[in-house]
Amino acid sequence: MKISVVIPLYNKELSIQRAINSVLKQTEQDFEIIVVNDGSTDKSAELVANYHADTRVRLIHQENAGVSGARNRGVAEARSDLIAFLDADDEWLPGFLESILELHSQFVDGDVYCTLYSVQDFDRNLVYPNTGIFYKPDYRGYITNYLEVLRKVLPFNIVSFCVTKTAFQGVGGFPPEIKYGEDVDIFIRLSLKYKIVFLNRSLAIYHRDAENRACEEYEKSLQEYYPVVNLAKMIRNGEVPAQMRQSAIEYVAKSQLSLAKGYLHFGDPVKARELIRSCAGTKAYRGLWYLLYMSTFIPTKVYKPLVKISHKFRRNSN
Repeated sequence: MKISVVIPLYNKELSIQRAINSVLKQTEQDFEIIVVNDGSTDKSAELVANYHADTRVRLIHQENAGVSGARNRGVAEARSDLIAFLDADDEWLPGFLESILELHSQFVDGDVYCTLYSVQDFDRNLVYPNTGIFYKPDYRGYITNYLEVLRKVLPFNIVSFCVTKTAFQGVGGFPPEIKYGEDVDIFIRLSLKYKIVFLNRSLAIYHRDAENRACEEYEKSLQEYYPVVNLAKMIRNGEVPAQMRQSAIEYVAKSQLSLAKGYLHFGDPVKARELIRSCAGTKAYRGLWYLLYMSTFIPTKVYKPLVKISHKFRRNSN
C-alpha cells in the first residue's frame, strides 16, 4: 500500500465515523487505516468495529496511554513507510491523500509532506491560517525555515501532516508524557533535521467544536508551552542549526513574553521575570522585552491601571 493512516481514538463516538468516512472517500484508495483505541469508555470502538468488512480498516486496542502513545503505537503497526495522521474528530477533503502522494513523487528528497488546513469554529465557519504572508495560493515547495513561519502562522497541523517512518523514528516520535503541544513539538524537531514540503491549499478540516478537545482546558491555564520549553532546551544544548538559531530564539520569546504578561496580570512578577529572562536574546521583541522586564518591579496594583491606560491610548490612536 502507498500510505498508512493513523487515527488515535479516545471517546469520540460523535465524530469518529466522519473521520473514517473522509478517508474512505479519498480519490486515492491505496491506503490502510489504523485506528488505535486508547481505552475509550464510550461506543467509539464499537462504531469502528462496524467497518470490519473493509480489510483496510484495522482496530487496535490498548490501555489509555494518551494521544501521543496512541499515535506512536499506530506508527509502529503501520505497513507503509509514509504515515499520515488524522484525529478522530477531524476530516480530510477528498483530494488530500492524492495531493500528499503527488508531493512525495515530485519532491523525492522530502521527509515531511503537508498541506494547509481550515479550522471550523464554534459557529461552524471555516477559518484559514494566513499563510499568504509567506506563500502564494497553491504554492508547492519546501518550508526552508519552519520556525520563522511558525512565529507568524501555523502553516499545517496534525490533520494535514504526513511523514516518512524513517524521519518519525529519527526524532523519537511524539513525546508520550505530553498532553498538549505534542504535535507542534514534533514539527519543530523534524524541521531541525529533515526537509518539509508544503502545499498551500486547504485539504483538511480541524473541528474546533468537537468533543473532548484537550486544548480548550489548556488554553485557560498559565502553563509554559511544551514545544517552547523543549526548543529553549535545544537552543541551550546547541542542537539548533546555526542558520535557524535566531528564528528559534524569536519563537521562544514570542511565547514566553506572552505568558509573562499573564503572570504579571495575576500578580506573580517573579515567575514573569523568570520567563522574560529565558528569552533575553530576542531582537524582534526587544522593546517589549525591556518593557515587561521593568514591569516586573512595579506593584501589581500599579501595573494593571497602566495596562488599561495603554490599551485605551492604542484604541484612541487607531
